Amino acid sequence: MANNKGTARNGYKILAIVLALVFFAAFLVAGFGSSWFKNGDITTWYNNWGKGEEQGETGGDNLGTSGALLPSVVEGKGMKLVSAPIPEADFGAYGIAEQSDSAYTVTATVLPEFAADKTVTVSAKFANASSAWASGKTLSSYVTVANQSSGSATVIVTIKQAFGEPVTVTIVSNADPEVSASFPVHYVKRITNISSSVTYGGVATKIALGKDVNYTVTPTFGVGTVQGTTTVSAKINFSATNFWTNLKGNQYYAAAMNYEGYSGTKSPKESGWALTLSGGLSGTFKIRDSRDFFSINGGGDFEGVVNRLNTAIGAVVASWNTGATADRGNVTFTVINKYVDGTGKEQFRETKTTQAQIKAVDMSNVIITPTDIELPSDTAIYG
Repeated sequence: MANNKGTARNGYKILAIVLALVFFAAFLVAGFGSSWFKNGDITTWYNNWGKGEEQGETGGDNLGTSGALLPSVVEGKGMKLVSAPIPEADFGAYGIAEQSDSAYTVTATVLPEFAADKTVTVSAKFANASSAWASGKTLSSYVTVANQSSGSATVIVTIKQAFGEPVTVTIVSNADPEVSASFPVHYVKRITNISSSVTYGGVATKIALGKDVNYTVTPTFGVGTVQGTTTVSAKINFSATNFWTNLKGNQYYAAAMNYEGYSGTKSPKESGWALTLSGGLSGTFKIRDSRDFFSINGGGDFEGVVNRLNTAIGAVVASWNTGATADRGNVTFTVINKYVDGTGKEQFRETKTTQAQIKAVDMSNVIITPTDIELPSDTAIYG
């Protein structure tokens, strides 16, 4: 009888150990299903099992078809939000006015996953309704928010037009007002106008070969809450009628293109060429000499070809009338306005171009030393 009692006691001990192991395993599994790995604080492992996690960081911005910026993912208090832009072609299907700037769906997931009531309520407000820009303005003229259907966990955010004060959108669980998530909506300032100019020696629309030419590009930005960065590049073109046609009919051009002392190729850059700019939206550029007008490669008397082309260009320039209606070409400036979020991801980009007219060209700074060319006695060498 004593042996039977001892055996029973041993059995109970084994059962207790097994149950303890099972409960411990369940404890760990629950930890894995919560926010354990996010912060290592055991007191918060089970926050999302009913009480909800603390407001977390938002994901990268999500850009639709305009300058509007919404976070793509938001971790709130017991709620997760995911946004996506609505294509313009689908505006009608969502009941969005065709003239709207842009629109997004924001889908709310109420935690825990097995929560019976998943319905939510959405609201929006200016971050600072009394700011200089927002004061006296009605939010609904710029941004509207609404459930896709009554209580739906999918919310439609519509951007009607650009706005100058951040908008805060808040989504709250209907079952538990403590379960919620908020996110900001921003708008990138877009370029509404752009102008440019080139100046040499204090004379607007004039450039010089071989010397620094000043340029200025001036963009005007519209309404927005954030501004991106701007970069500028430039390409120069000379008028086909007033430059290239006359150049190709010049005797020194023919001498350069058929020069026997040089072996290689010489291709006119009639479509223009990129300029290396010094500075940002204001700075300088320099055209060296005929090598910026032609792609030249090969061997032999390279300088001989360059000098002859310089002479030809100088002759064409000297024959120009620098009147107010002169059309010598233009400098096309390309401005890129882009916004990069905190993660380094580019979320917005627009490209605008502007042209600065060239009415006069100064060749006096280009060193021209033509050789082996018989020059007429009345020829002026510019150098």
